Amino acid sequence: MNNDRFEPLQPSDVISSTEEWFMPHTTYTLEEFCQEGRERINFDGDYPEEDWVIQEMDCRVLQADKPGWRSGKMRVRVQVVVDFAPDQDKEDSEKPDLTVSSTSLDTIRKIVN
Repeated sequence: MNNDRFEPLQPSDVISSTEEWFMPHTTYTLEEFCQEGRERINFDGDYPEEDWVIQEMDCRVLQADKPGWRSGKMRVRVQVVVDFAPDQDKEDSEKPDLTVSSTSLDTIRKIVN
């Protein structure tokens, strides 16, 4: 199946596969699948036993906006996003806020002089 034919599923879409993979059963909603996936990821640096970062498998999908079961492939791609919030330095917290919206021109003159 060509990669550009893949379409995102909705949380309430029902997936049925012949493989259990890491799910305890072969029919589940996308929402259940994602929840199980989140529980499988260990944030202490360990990876799950299975290689499931990019995986494809045969399945059938039942969607509310489409008639009946459709056969095809399910592709699972896990994207990890790491955000960072630096600690505020003591020097930064003591500096006056010089943004135009919170400082008048008189306050800036006092700071500069």
